[in-house]
Amino acid sequence: CPHPVRYTTARALCEARGATVARIEGAADNSAVFAAAQQLAPGRWYIGYTDSADEDLWQWEDGEDAEFDAFAAGDPDDFGEEDCAVLDPFANGEWTDVRCDSALPYVCRKETP
Repeated sequence: CPHPVRYTTARALCEARGATVARIEGAADNSAVFAAAQQLAPGRWYIGYTDSADEDLWQWEDGEDAEFDAFAAGDPDDFGEEDCAVLDPFANGEWTDVRCDSALPYVCRKETP
């Protein structure tokens, strides 16, 4: 959704749609999601990867550890309590960490049966 909100609001809005803030499954998935997001609104976009529950333990919204991550060199750096991951155009679509109270667009993902 290209409308900027805080991460907790993004999570609630995705859940209201029967979805979660997006999990990225691999490099090809990351590239596709990043490209689609940038077409809607250039800039940083929340994905569903956070260490807000346990510092330095990055997990997806469903509590699973990552089998894949695409953090840019030097990230996550937790500068100023940055606990949420974003797709970052300034890092060529790799991820950086930001404060979860930043107002940013977000990507929801709904699993299909």
